Amino acid sequence: MLSTGGVVVVLAASVVVVGSVDRGATDSGLTGAPSTTATTQTEVRRVDLAQPFAGTAAAGWQDGAAGVVVPVPTPLAGFSAEQVAGALTQVRDVLITARLDPEVLYGHDLDRLAARFSERDRADVHTNKGYRTAIAPGSTLLGVPAKVAGTMTAKAGRPGELLVDTSYAFAYAFRPPDPERVNDPLHIISVVRVRTQYGFYDDRWDATGLTALDWSSYSYSVDCAAAEAGFLAPSLGKGGKPDLDAGDAERDAFDPAAPMATESTC
Repeated sequence: MLSTGGVVVVLAASVVVVGSVDRGATDSGLTGAPSTTATTQTEVRRVDLAQPFAGTAAAGWQDGAAGVVVPVPTPLAGFSAEQVAGALTQVRDVLITARLDPEVLYGHDLDRLAARFSERDRADVHTNKGYRTAIAPGSTLLGVPAKVAGTMTAKAGRPGELLVDTSYAFAYAFRPPDPERVNDPLHIISVVRVRTQYGFYDDRWDATGLTALDWSSYSYSVDCAAAEAGFLAPSLGKGGKPDLDAGDAERDAFDPAAPMATESTC
């Protein structure tokens, strides 16, 4: 069972503190019509709903599943290159299912995600939203592919254990209730960064699916109330004033290689 820790609620972002399994373990309120003049405090960033990521750090990322890339497999600590390739492919499949599959995002079919995990983890997949991105009730994605960037690495663990570490960022574009009131991409774009570790074992390789070991996640530019409940919804320009420089916060939130945040700015 994963231990999720808690959401630390403190620009609208949320943190889920690292969970582990027994492996040892702008102030930018919405305005009326979009302003035609940039003020000295905040630059208005126009939003094209056909290209909602334009002007953000995610604009150049891959679309959807194309952003989850399996590295070239090599033999590792008793595991053949074919076994390593199989493990990496399983991890890629579960990331795509958990973070990009609409049926899973909206919670309509969690069985397809649970089936990819080991038997001991399957029940937890249905109740623990940390395993997936959970779109908040009443929120709807815009219909363009999510943008994805990150890395996946296989390494040897304890004797007979193969570990796969991942660090990814997923940027989602939401359909705004009132497009005319959107004057910043981050009103409708939310970013989820997730770091995970999965284990594979030579004594039960084919008998089980993924074994979830450690994970942590961080979401940025989100609705804080939804985040506290474990769901993802866009900020729509609401949220607290960031304590850190907004430019730095945004850059780090989008960068899967940056240190994972330990505090929320909701």
